[in-house]
Amino acid sequence: MAFWLIAAGGLLLLLRFAFAADGITGCPDRCGDVDIPYPFGIGPNCSRGDGFDIACNTTNSTGVLVPTLAAARRHAIQVQKLTVFPRPEVKVMLPVAYTCYNSGGNVTRQFDGDVELNNEGVYRISDERNMFVVIGCNTVAWNQHGDSGGKGLYRNLYYAGCVTYCSDSRSAMDGKCAGVGCCHVDIPPELTDNVVYFEQWPRGEQVDFSPCDYAFLVDKEEYRFRRSDLKMELNRRMPVWLDWAIRDRRGNDSSVASCPAPEVEKKKPAGYACVSANSECVNSTNGPGYYCNCSNGYEGNPYDNDGCQAKIKENATKKCAKIKKNTTKNVLKIQLKLCPDEKRNLLGGANLDVYKAHIWPLALDWSDMAMSLYAPMYADINECDPSNKDKYPCYGVCKNIVGDYECSCHTGYQPSGGGPKKQECNPKFPVAAQLALGVSLGFSFLVVVVLFTLMMLQRRKMNEYFKKNGGSILQNVDNIVIFSKDEMKKILKNNSEVIGQGGFGKVYKGRLKDNTLVAVTTSIEVTEAQKEDFTNEVIIQSRMMHNNIIKLLGCCLEMDVPMLVYEFAANGSLKDILHSDASHLVPLTLDLRLDIAIESAEGLRYMHSSISHTIRHGDVKPANILLTDKFVAKISDFGTSKLLTVDKEFTMVVAGSMGYIDPVFYMTGHLTQKSDVFSFGVVLLELISRRQTIYGKNRSLIIEFQEAYDQANSGRLLFDKDIAIEEDVLILEEIGRLAMECLNEKIDERPDMKEVVARLMMLRRSRKLKQENYNISRQQFFEENSIDELPKSFDDNSSSSSAELLSNLATKNSLTYRSTTGRD
Repeated sequence: MAFWLIAAGGLLLLLRFAFAADGITGCPDRCGDVDIPYPFGIGPNCSRGDGFDIACNTTNSTGVLVPTLAAARRHAIQVQKLTVFPRPEVKVMLPVAYTCYNSGGNVTRQFDGDVELNNEGVYRISDERNMFVVIGCNTVAWNQHGDSGGKGLYRNLYYAGCVTYCSDSRSAMDGKCAGVGCCHVDIPPELTDNVVYFEQWPRGEQVDFSPCDYAFLVDKEEYRFRRSDLKMELNRRMPVWLDWAIRDRRGNDSSVASCPAPEVEKKKPAGYACVSANSECVNSTNGPGYYCNCSNGYEGNPYDNDGCQAKIKENATKKCAKIKKNTTKNVLKIQLKLCPDEKRNLLGGANLDVYKAHIWPLALDWSDMAMSLYAPMYADINECDPSNKDKYPCYGVCKNIVGDYECSCHTGYQPSGGGPKKQECNPKFPVAAQLALGVSLGFSFLVVVVLFTLMMLQRRKMNEYFKKNGGSILQNVDNIVIFSKDEMKKILKNNSEVIGQGGFGKVYKGRLKDNTLVAVTTSIEVTEAQKEDFTNEVIIQSRMMHNNIIKLLGCCLEMDVPMLVYEFAANGSLKDILHSDASHLVPLTLDLRLDIAIESAEGLRYMHSSISHTIRHGDVKPANILLTDKFVAKISDFGTSKLLTVDKEFTMVVAGSMGYIDPVFYMTGHLTQKSDVFSFGVVLLELISRRQTIYGKNRSLIIEFQEAYDQANSGRLLFDKDIAIEEDVLILEEIGRLAMECLNEKIDERPDMKEVVARLMMLRRSRKLKQENYNISRQQFFEENSIDELPKSFDDNSSSSSAELLSNLATKNSLTYRSTTGRD
């Protein structure tokens, strides 16, 4: 490089040692024979905390201090080695787990090996460097890892174990650990603690030569089984490697921190562990968290502000540094100059040879006069200089870095076995590779052709479906959207959300491009004979513009079974509202139930009489009455009506839901508008009773109401207690009697939906009049509600209060019911 760089171990090390610029002063950096690098520490405020504290108050048999993990609770865990770079590891001594037996097979002593070493969550037992060993005869043992309630971030449960067997004392052999007297297995990653479980098997003569079962984690490189281990000392400990990482919790979601984005890392945010300017962050591979490494060309402690220093090269050129101190500003000035041939003698004859790591004590008094200090220093070498190519070969592109150099192959070439520092690079595309590339390209072309052909066949099939399902007719209808198959996939997002069951299949929730929510259901499979009927029915549905009928928005015809897209009702079906679990019941007032009944009846009335082609729904039930976010009722699921010939009075198709099917329709197969009236009568009973058609122990709601009105002329005992208050009983009775008329076995004597709507509206209006406490002319009421004529029992010229009106109406309808059913 053009300018000589001062290397680590040179002047900066000397200055740091002399002036104590970095590190936590007053904190021990060693305990016994073990170095204690930061983020570990001994004593208060000397470590990063959260599991990095080291205790140094225990001595071994020779009186030497022994470091232990301060966070361990149940046992003192001896630390043999702490490393920060290049691998964050701790080598500890863990006790052996055991279970001992007497000659009768009873347990005499046992220990499960749990030492609670990881209460702060810093450590993970290394799965790369350790193994799990089991020793004994007729022994099954396994290591278990699970949640202990600490900060170890336990989320999963792991088991790792094996089985040993030996028939006599000679079966086990030294150095063999494959199942006879000894077995071992690898362990999974992310183990945080060690708990051992033994399976108790019958004991016999084995107690004499194998009185105990043992199990332990141990460094793979430091254990070799011996037969004498069948009688191992119970206080024996084994060396185990622990991986550690920075596993700080984030404040917002309590998740474990990982490496920040590069732009954030450069700013060294508060709490970030990699504080050295020449450090980099690495995500942990054994559990969550991260650790720090020195950047390429640097070495040292990345957790210290100036911990990562440039590597010192072998045979580096010696340079001298001249240090001047300005007595006015107390500023150190550093100058580089060539050393004289002879060594300079400093401080009474001490040679400061930094290269050999001989750092001599140096004390300077800031009040002294200006002075100069000369010491042998070492600067970076430009290995990429042509003059150094023999010492530092590179058969490619050379790049000099601090403390080292990089060598990469030229564009179009790739490294050979020894790499570009040792051998010439090979072309990326030799003849064999070119041939392979040609074959690959040919195969790829063939794949593309096959895929293109399949796409064309698929497109042709979709076109056939489109024509079969009447697409040529429906695409000319103004008020219906024809969706392609690809558009339908985007709307449904792979059928990910099912919201119900329609007449011919599942109902899915979808979303249009403008974020409008829709409901999508499958139709019937359309044959050539049914194509005209199907298209007519879709056209008619698309033209049904009524606030109480679910609107058909569009359809997809490019599949075997067409799919229909309807407007979405946020509150689901009336069935869900009426009959959900007790803990999820929605309060329903009488006013709201009347509104739902009137709006549902309005939808059916519109279907029966307000369009050119009358339609019979054929499956009226609470599940097919949907409610919007404002509880507006809408008739839905035309699954049965799709099968009808819409310009005839009846059909021979028997379909619908048990409990709601008109018995006349069920027996004769004749589906008429009055069949919908029967089904609607059942819905009315469910609204006022909040009971399903079959409830309790096979009790029929229809029969219960029929018997109540037949015997007592009242259904009061069956009304929902939430709405059966005294002032509303007459209203409920009238609704019940109207339902009984809808359920009349004689079709001709059932009211049509127009009359049902009028009577329900009259009941709602009467209730409001009663609440408002004023009189209204019955003639005016019927005129306001477009009712052609008054019942004969009413006098056109008389007026009465709403209470009298209800009383008269109750008398009239009770007589009507008895006359139509023939019951006394």
